Amino acid sequence: MDKLRGSLYGLVVGDVLGVPVEFFKREYLESHPVTDMIANVQRNTTVGYWSDDTSMTLCTMESIIQLKEINYKDIMDKFKLCVAEGYMTANDVCFGIGQRTLKALTFYDREIKNPTVSKAFKNFNWIPLVGTMSENLNEKKTSGNGSLMRVLPIVLYLNSSNKSLMKKELIDGKINEFLNIIM
Repeated sequence: MDKLRGSLYGLVVGDVLGVPVEFFKREYLESHPVTDMIANVQRNTTVGYWSDDTSMTLCTMESIIQLKEINYKDIMDKFKLCVAEGYMTANDVCFGIGQRTLKALTFYDREIKNPTVSKAFKNFNWIPLVGTMSENLNEKKTSGNGSLMRVLPIVLYLNSSNKSLMKKELIDGKINEFLNIIM
């Protein structure tokens, strides 16, 4: 339990420490390491301010707590509240959200939640579409790592409930086949 709690607190503290120095050059940070929580005047953050990554992680956790399952539509709806209303944010304002995340939320809102969308599309598996519709954003600054933070509650939930998105037997079999070939 302490390791799980530590991973979640570590996520938040890491974000709080990182927000004020996000996009700083490595050379600057090597000579000016972050050793305490600080504000960032240029980006108008206060001490203890976290980014959209922590806000959306909290939204994911809340969805799992409330529904006792992983419900992607509920999680997306909470993400939209985070952006639109500052839900689960440090200052009631969503801070630091990336282009891909905004585009995915806009697509979800416009194409998936829209009541005028055809029934055939409504029944279609929309989750891969949300991920692939932003493939044309190949610029370096459009691919952050916030999704790694947001997925932690899902991984912890799946691990603790002995549920899996993967077929362990299939993976074990393929790994063993591969090891037999290379050894």
